[in-house]
Amino acid sequence: MKELSAITCRNLWKLYGTTRQVRAALPHLAPDADRQALQDRFGVFAAVAGVEMAVARREILAVIGLSGSGKSTLVRHLNALVPPSAGTVEIDGTDIASLSPEALRRLRATQVGMVFQQTSLFPHRTVLDNIAYGLEIQGIARDRRYAEAEQWLARMQLSKWSGSYPDELSGGMQQRVGLARTLITDPEILLLDEPFSALDPIIRRDLQQQFSALCRELRKTAVFITHDFVEALRVADRIAVMMDGKIVQIDAPQAIIVHPASDYVRRLTADINTDRVLVAGDLVVAETPPASTVSSDPMPFDTPLTDVLGLLSMRDVVIPVVGSDGRSLGFIDRANALRHLASRH
Repeated sequence: MKELSAITCRNLWKLYGTTRQVRAALPHLAPDADRQALQDRFGVFAAVAGVEMAVARREILAVIGLSGSGKSTLVRHLNALVPPSAGTVEIDGTDIASLSPEALRRLRATQVGMVFQQTSLFPHRTVLDNIAYGLEIQGIARDRRYAEAEQWLARMQLSKWSGSYPDELSGGMQQRVGLARTLITDPEILLLDEPFSALDPIIRRDLQQQFSALCRELRKTAVFITHDFVEALRVADRIAVMMDGKIVQIDAPQAIIVHPASDYVRRLTADINTDRVLVAGDLVVAETPPASTVSSDPMPFDTPLTDVLGLLSMRDVVIPVVGSDGRSLGFIDRANALRHLASRH
């Protein structure tokens, strides 16, 4: 039996306008409805427009798009901070719009944690108190919650700032406190709305690596909002690209780079250094070349692009590429590699 997705969005819409305008537009919200046509006809603005999305358990999905594309509005639907105008959001198969206020509070306190760009730490509480807060609102006994908070302090390399206050910490340290405050409650799902975008590049990169490692170690599901494609590459298993409230492509990072669905997606990825991302499996062609030109040594599908190009620069041969099970995936030759590189510039 196929495992149930952790998060599912079905024809999800968020319309802004008067109550009368929204009600008039609702019968016309087919998945392929045009946002501009709805605005012209009914005066509504669709911040989220017919989103269909499923996030697997233990997957990190990055949602990327330009400002105004709808990504922050979308993530706020996933724990009902923003109610949908139409469509549904399901967590573990349950439509969260159907939850009672008490059940929704429990969902946010225990099952779905959220980290914002602004950490909103309590200025009058110490670092230790801030981290322990999530367990405090769950009614966990003081000794236990502070013992667990101390463990998270150590994990985030913040132990010597235990008694400090938020305004005594750097931006990167404050974000680590905010992340620890969320993770201490052991939520199954993490929602992050551009959490590192205001930080310096080196601190930002360190936190990206730490976040990605923690998610995989703790087997968390995460939806990570960003406007930076490089950041998405560093943290995500898949990337969803948003434009005008819609998801225009959702796929593995390499697939989005090699096969962008539109000029908009191509522009978002245009400055990516493909040497850091692509592997041999991304360049294969299915056609069987003349046997005399085929290298006798097959290449694993996950061979970095730099190694592929290095070999082809020395030998004008066709290289067979094999998957992890040893089966043939296709071939790479110098002409195909050059065509791919030319298409990216």
